[in-house]
Amino acid sequence: MLIYILLLSIQVPANIVCLIIASYSVASGGRAGIPAGVYLLLAALYWAAVAALGIRCIVRSFHAFARQDSDACFKGMLTLKYGLIPFFLINFISITFLFLTAFVASRGTILFAFPVIAGLIAFGSLCTWLAMLPGAFYGVQTIRMACRMGRIGPKAALLHGILQFIFLLDVLDAVYLSLVTFRAARPVSLVVFGLYPAGFACGILFLLQIA
Repeated sequence: MLIYILLLSIQVPANIVCLIIASYSVASGGRAGIPAGVYLLLAALYWAAVAALGIRCIVRSFHAFARQDSDACFKGMLTLKYGLIPFFLINFISITFLFLTAFVASRGTILFAFPVIAGLIAFGSLCTWLAMLPGAFYGVQTIRMACRMGRIGPKAALLHGILQFIFLLDVLDAVYLSLVTFRAARPVSLVVFGLYPAGFACGILFLLQIA
């Protein structure tokens, strides 16, 4: 689980390093840097490892529920939901920065390629959504345990289950389950809850700055 979080967290920095190396390779006429074939192989191995670990986490979540191990389900949900917050933040900031850089460098002409840009953004969003699935499934198992323990009803369980698969709302739902339903891990959950308005405020200020 922690290796899964670590691998995803280093994705953007690793890509930046690769872009720098590629730029150096182009500037040197191909005499230095990493060959394209090697880069593609490393990328394939990286994503294969991420996919394998993600699937393993999902399988382990079902095993934890089968054992009626509510502690493992709950801790797995919080570890993945909270642990991947830096990954989602870095991912969002990086994509925004790259788009703004391309917009400035092209003097706005990049907007004429909007269908291509929209496709790339949609693909990136899908990949990011897939990355949150292991935490979502741990959340589902936690919700199932809460329902079985009589802490929530079927309708509430359905709503919580849906929220586990929605960006931003999934973490807030995990916070609610921690603070209200299970009344555990309160300090870290309160910190995460407090970061949400601060994050929105920073986002608004950032958009106003570039507007």
